[in-house]
Amino acid sequence: MRSPIRPIRRAALAAALTMTLAVPLGAAADPAGFTPGPGSGEPSGVLIEEFSLGGPAGPKDSVLELANHSADPVPVGGWRIYPCGASGSRGSLWATLPDVTLAPGEVFLLASAGSPRAADATFVSGGAQVATGAWVESAGSVVQDRLSISPASRDSACGPGLPATLDAAADETYQRVRATGDPTADFIAATATPGAPNAVEPAPGPVDSPVLMTELANGGPAGPAGELVELGNVSDTPVDLTGWVLSFCAADGSTTVPVPVALPAGTVLAAGATFVLAPIGGDLPYAEPRLAAAGGGVILRDDAGAVRDGVGIYEQDAESAPAVDSACVRGTALPNRLDLASGQSYQRVASTGDNAADFAVGDAAPGTLEAAPLTSGLRFEPGLGVRVTEVAHTLDADSDPSSFVELTNTTTAAVSIEGWSVQRCGVDGRLEGDPWVAPLAGTLEPGAAIVLAQAGSPWAGDAAAVFEAPLTAAGYGLLVRAADGAVVDRFGMLRDRYSPCIDGVTLDEIIAYSLDLSYQRFADTGDNRRDFVHAERTPGVWARDLRAATDIDPSRLEPVTVAPDPRPLAATDLTATEATTTADLSAAVGHTSEAEVTATFTGGAQVQVNSAASRVFSGTSPQAPPTDRVGTGETRHRLADLGDQITVTGADGYPYQRFELVLPGRADEVADVAWTGSSLSGHELQMYAWNFTTSAWDPLIVGSGRDGGTFTMVGRIEEAVHRLGTRVEILVQDGPATTPAFDVGADETFEDPGDYDFSIGYVPDPQELTYGYRWGYANEIAWLVANADARKMAYVSTIGDVTEWWMWGTHLENQAREQFETAQAFGDYLTDAGIPNGTVPGNHDNKWGRDNALYNEYFGPAQIGDTPWFGGAIGADDASSHYDLFEVQGAQFLALNIGYPGWFNHDATLAWAAQVIEDHPDHNVLIFTHDYLQRDGEPGDATDRWNAVGYRIWEDLVVPYGNVAFVMGGHVNGQAYTVARDVGGVPGRIVPQMLSNYQGYEIVDGEKRADFLRLLQVDIDSGTISVNTYSPSLDEHNSWRYASSPTWTPEHDEFLAPITITGMDRQVTSTGLALARDTSVIGTATGADGVAATWSGLTPGAAYVWWVASTDAAGAETVLSEPAVLRTRD
Repeated sequence: MRSPIRPIRRAALAAALTMTLAVPLGAAADPAGFTPGPGSGEPSGVLIEEFSLGGPAGPKDSVLELANHSADPVPVGGWRIYPCGASGSRGSLWATLPDVTLAPGEVFLLASAGSPRAADATFVSGGAQVATGAWVESAGSVVQDRLSISPASRDSACGPGLPATLDAAADETYQRVRATGDPTADFIAATATPGAPNAVEPAPGPVDSPVLMTELANGGPAGPAGELVELGNVSDTPVDLTGWVLSFCAADGSTTVPVPVALPAGTVLAAGATFVLAPIGGDLPYAEPRLAAAGGGVILRDDAGAVRDGVGIYEQDAESAPAVDSACVRGTALPNRLDLASGQSYQRVASTGDNAADFAVGDAAPGTLEAAPLTSGLRFEPGLGVRVTEVAHTLDADSDPSSFVELTNTTTAAVSIEGWSVQRCGVDGRLEGDPWVAPLAGTLEPGAAIVLAQAGSPWAGDAAAVFEAPLTAAGYGLLVRAADGAVVDRFGMLRDRYSPCIDGVTLDEIIAYSLDLSYQRFADTGDNRRDFVHAERTPGVWARDLRAATDIDPSRLEPVTVAPDPRPLAATDLTATEATTTADLSAAVGHTSEAEVTATFTGGAQVQVNSAASRVFSGTSPQAPPTDRVGTGETRHRLADLGDQITVTGADGYPYQRFELVLPGRADEVADVAWTGSSLSGHELQMYAWNFTTSAWDPLIVGSGRDGGTFTMVGRIEEAVHRLGTRVEILVQDGPATTPAFDVGADETFEDPGDYDFSIGYVPDPQELTYGYRWGYANEIAWLVANADARKMAYVSTIGDVTEWWMWGTHLENQAREQFETAQAFGDYLTDAGIPNGTVPGNHDNKWGRDNALYNEYFGPAQIGDTPWFGGAIGADDASSHYDLFEVQGAQFLALNIGYPGWFNHDATLAWAAQVIEDHPDHNVLIFTHDYLQRDGEPGDATDRWNAVGYRIWEDLVVPYGNVAFVMGGHVNGQAYTVARDVGGVPGRIVPQMLSNYQGYEIVDGEKRADFLRLLQVDIDSGTISVNTYSPSLDEHNSWRYASSPTWTPEHDEFLAPITITGMDRQVTSTGLALARDTSVIGTATGADGVAATWSGLTPGAAYVWWVASTDAAGAETVLSEPAVLRTRD
């Protein structure tokens, strides 16, 4: 049954709507300038009609009105309303609409829970008045409309929006007057009309006034109580101010929190006179300060309620703090940068209607219309050359009094510091009134340093000055002032707030306390973030050998040599003394670790092969082993050609060499076949003998070399089934590996590069490193570059979140740019080393996919398009998703890098990615994307996060395309690994998927400097990935030790995963073939260099074949030498 409808939602409003809308009803406009999202369906024409977040009673007066602009009834039951918060991100569910249908022109009103307004439904208002938004979506996640109310610099998931300048105290709302898709053209600010026709004209702005605000300060030397508001009569006649009211705006710009102040009845302001309102003194004292130090404003209203003036003190340039809009502001706000401790104020110098143009900073002079000059401003004289060269703050001032400041004379001449002082900026960024440390005394010689130390610290005893108030991670700044007050240097660690103590970009508050690090100057560019690095504390000693974290010492980038795993080497230099019945045998043996080797000498009588009658054939078969004895399209060779080697290659099948051997007339029960040759890399080769009874190839032995080296394998044939008369047929093939490439188990070591074909380096979510622990990022990059050749790195992926502070609308571009510069500098080392690599943006790099512009300045097509591995990008100027190409042993690989896509880009991004895969059917596609698996091993979906795209990557890219071989993601803190089998209903198709992200792992409490990376070591032949996790800084393989929860195990850091790779080159190269009968062990010997054995019982005038098998104490691997032939004398 349909929910009851309140009279407010009446169809009679349709006529009024028709008159006020520029687009007639029935013409559904695209909401707020965007295309429909990933859901199935189209916008219905139901749009946001009126919206505010607050009214005279505060947030509980919030309203959201929807209207049906189409010509058809629209069911809205189950539709969901979401807010967008101050950060611009979409928040938790506000409301679900009841099961009703809106007729054409009909409206539906939602009001905040507890609102006195009559409404059809309520929503839980929790948005911030500084910035908010509404998101309306129907079933299937189709976005019907969205609207943001936010400062222009704070982008929002709720779309491009309207300024947050509604006067809630005057009950203003935004009301639709047309439907063009441009919010600034479609809405006006007017007195609320919930449930009634919208206003057709905006609320009137300020009217001309003979009385204006002429001086303003949001504090003073006495603190918050030192605020003042001065009214001045700028006309030629007296003005009666009876009934006039000052309304105040809060730090978030809202108008409903501070209590207004009414001017007393009978207040008449003479021409040219002033009237001062202030908590202390003035013509009208009031009890509680109204103007917050964090920002505030005032609206002057007359006795009829008309706005006569407005002035706001807020940060709006989004350089040092997030921007704030306010109804109090006219034009551009006054920057919230008064030196309140020095008694500064803003004083009117013009009346243009723009706050920023109409006021100047001066020494506070309430009670006079004339603007006072500024005598307390900062004067900079950096040329004196004394610099802050080292600073350390403390985590706990009581238990660890360890903060200190080092000042150094960086010039070549002595500098007197007599009468100098250090002034501190507090946690709010403002200068504190009294000097923090003063006075200093003496002279600093060139290169000399002094220390200012916290009382109780280890350095207090020898310090030039001791201070009581500590420096803490909550934020602080320092001004070094000469005796005449000139600022010589400044240092600031105050994020998201303006401070005169900051030079350029603020420093980060993160530092590795457990390593006794401090901030130390290495440059003097006038930018704190770019001039200081973290380094080991050296108070009192100027460290001159420091360098930027991104300036990696070239010696650390030099290629390293990776020692092979301990294993025996094949014996060489096989020699035998000339003999008739007894021969002395010797061989040179070796071991990769120079350990002793046990050598087993084995031999037997040589079986002579009729070279003239025997033949060799090369071919390729679609399976291993071939189904038939003779394959189609074989190439014939002479057996004698083995002396020069016979090679067969193939990429579309399994190459083989087939030996048709004609033996002597005598039949032996058994014979050993010793084959010598090579393949590519470490490919396993299989030896078969043709079974004349079953007409099939019987497996005899498998073997492999390393890095394409020569090896020997010996297989045994049986007379009864493998010989037909004088014929024996042997086949050696490069087929799929049948033995494991790697040992199973977590052993905290990388694989021997000789055991795999290539590797992929993986840098997960380095945001914490970019922000606070750059030396850790440098260690990762240095390790990757130095190990690239030795460990066969074919590609390195950085999976996103290369920055920390470009995720929310409140994040500041100058801080984000500095972090992007850092990430780019580290990535350039990989490119400069010629290592194919790709970096995708994470949600911290592109505001949850809403804005890739900054990412593209540093990692876009202009930066990566000329690299030889670059394949293409999603746009001519957009590489947020792009692909790279590389090749290993003939196998073609496509690294498909998918950046974090915004909600409205899901379809386009995935369609582009699908087309890339379709255009490269012969490539093995490796997907690297920021957000894919969750910790439970499942691709993320809407139950994990509303804009998760993992499940779409799975459904749209992995399942339909059989050449997608692998998926790797980050984003979610932790680890996961899963293998999907029979993917897409294809029997045997497997796709390994991994999550790897260590951003939240803490080495010690609070220190998220876990610079773990991964190396994926891939053996193509066996289809195996061996995964190693490693921290170059810690020289540690076990990331699980640093995860707080859930509890991981060593097997999460080191494991084997299957993978299917197609199109690889395969090869069989034969250099020797020998047959022996009656083989037996001749003897054994142990040594690290040369070994020997004696072979007795030989027949004079006979030929023998012998070889040496080498093993070590571990006994895990045995390697054969090439066979040698011994001929005895008659």
